[in-house]
Amino acid sequence: DITFVGNTVFSTEALTKLLGYKKGDIYDSVGFKKKVGEEGGKEDNSDIASSYMDSGYLFSNVNAVEKSIKNDTISMEVRIHEGTKATWNRVTWGGNVTTHDHVILRSLRTRPGDLFSKANIKRTYFDLAGMSYFDPQQIGQDIKPNAVDNTADIHWTVVEKGSSQVQVQAGYGGNSFIGTLGLTFNNFSLKNFLRLKDFRPVPQGDGQILSLQAQAGQYFQNYSVSFTEPWLFGTKPTALSVGFNYSRVKYTDQYGATQKLNIFSANAGLNRLLRWP
Repeated sequence: DITFVGNTVFSTEALTKLLGYKKGDIYDSVGFKKKVGEEGGKEDNSDIASSYMDSGYLFSNVNAVEKSIKNDTISMEVRIHEGTKATWNRVTWGGNVTTHDHVILRSLRTRPGDLFSKANIKRTYFDLAGMSYFDPQQIGQDIKPNAVDNTADIHWTVVEKGSSQVQVQAGYGGNSFIGTLGLTFNNFSLKNFLRLKDFRPVPQGDGQILSLQAQAGQYFQNYSVSFTEPWLFGTKPTALSVGFNYSRVKYTDQYGATQKLNIFSANAGLNRLLRWP
């Protein structure tokens, strides 16, 4: 038998489904405790303890106890102390030198006043790592619970890394050499473009992307520039991208005359972060 004691937030049926073990299954001590939330819990946070912490119950406690052993059967009792919901109090961060504070702030899902959530801590880590401005292995968080007022403080630490890219390519084809030079600045700052003191070698820190590329051969030239603002107006997770491209082609027609063709194109797009799934 498997029984639950002390649960009011989640029903026994919901906890049984989450646990995944039922009467008659082969006893697996390590697997059972991981599903309860002991032994470090499940890596995907699909254990009972993580479910409570994702609902704000930071100070909850879940333990599995072998209640009785008869012959070849074991009866388990899952004892739960739910406690009171906790909220975030102070949320701070440090380690960013080039990246501006508002770029980090808009990616934090641990906001003061919000319920504590283990899932939001994990999601914040992936959002910060996904920017490519910080070393993923050195992103850390220091959580300080305060059981007196049911709050918790958290301090995020980041270590910046180089995010710009340089592309140099050369080749030979069609009896001519082809060369490509590309520059991509992944942490660009357009608003500081006219401030010479912020050039290192270009103004950085706002999380914008500026890409420049030039390609040339004996018979053609191609130049392109694109710009992406990942947060439209700095407040919405909607990316605005614009791009311009200029191509110049020189060729000889069927009459032996040299002809030139100039092509100019532009594009714009909006990419919105979906709320589902």
